[in-house]
Amino acid sequence: MKHIVRYFDSVNYDVRCGNVCAMPGPPKPASNIFVPKVTSESVVLSWQQTGSSIESVLVRYRATDSETTAMCEQSYDRPRDNRVTVSGLNRFIDYEFYVVFVNSAGCSQANGPQYASTARPGNASYSSGQKISKVK
Repeated sequence: MKHIVRYFDSVNYDVRCGNVCAMPGPPKPASNIFVPKVTSESVVLSWQQTGSSIESVLVRYRATDSETTAMCEQSYDRPRDNRVTVSGLNRFIDYEFYVVFVNSAGCSQANGPQYASTARPGNASYSSGQKISKVK
């Protein structure tokens, strides 16, 4: 007899044995994302713990100066202290960021956008959830 497994809303039900055991579902979305630090070429994204098991974090981002700008991605395995540093950014550019948590059961919904600008001389700026007004 083959072992039969079926899934019902993140619960593993073994038909052969009649056992039910909870399986973790995909992580909950990130909450309260904020930007504690920016430099001329990087942005630190931080969040409150969601209580979900997180194996990695996927950050999708793009420059906001054009709607046709392609989305870029950076992945971080087992981030520490609920934060990641997105590096390799261009100087003095406005960006939008989306954060996705990943575990063995799948991906969370993307949280965002979170807007931030790489630092301008004398102006380390970021904004929570609103587009940044252009500096002229």
